[in-house]
Amino acid sequence: MSKTLLYLLDIKIDGTCLARCNRDPLIKVIEKVNDVLLESVKRSENQKDGEPKCRIIHKFKVTGEPRVVTVVETSEGEVELEKIISELSAIGVIDITCTPLTDYEMFAQTVLDVDPDLCKPAPRTLGKKYTHWNDLTLDYQGMTWENFKILWAKEASTVLGLRIKTDVNVDLYKIKNCRKVMVLSSVDDADETDAMFSKLPLFVENGHNVGNVCRALQSLDEYIRKMSQ
Repeated sequence: MSKTLLYLLDIKIDGTCLARCNRDPLIKVIEKVNDVLLESVKRSENQKDGEPKCRIIHKFKVTGEPRVVTVVETSEGEVELEKIISELSAIGVIDITCTPLTDYEMFAQTVLDVDPDLCKPAPRTLGKKYTHWNDLTLDYQGMTWENFKILWAKEASTVLGLRIKTDVNVDLYKIKNCRKVMVLSSVDDADETDAMFSKLPLFVENGHNVGNVCRALQSLDEYIRKMSQ
């Protein structure tokens, strides 16, 4: 059985792209992007065992930006992923960044030695009112790698433990071969995330070495529904 692989597709729609798309309004271009993603899902549903497949785990419109981000899972190779890229290019969308990801739970267990009971498969649930995307860049100046690894394990145990014990909606991905983490969180009160991040071990004990960029997200389907009314 082929190993599944995870990727983040960051799809940006700039003025040049709109010109290539016959100057369609942004919403029309985003609808076409969504159609490409939906078509990939349909193809994968009809594939036989052993044939390339692609599953869309998340898809979002970045709030206030002409930008769509989606987390995809491939199996039996990257053919279906490449078909998505080809079809996006065919409609004039070519500013696409594809970043390989690793399940945070797998990384936490195999690299950070976190308790396996905390590293169960992620529920991928982001169903609350406000969703945010945080890109974390982690450094350890002034610390040894071993001390940093212990602190990172403490961080992972805290976050994964909260997800198991409470109704926290958080989905985490490690950027492959980098000290970077992608955090997708969903809350009912948009101000909750500040309090959540401020209490985490990496921020409390190593905050000067943590870069954090946050963007608000909307469900892509919900964005299209509202904008089409």
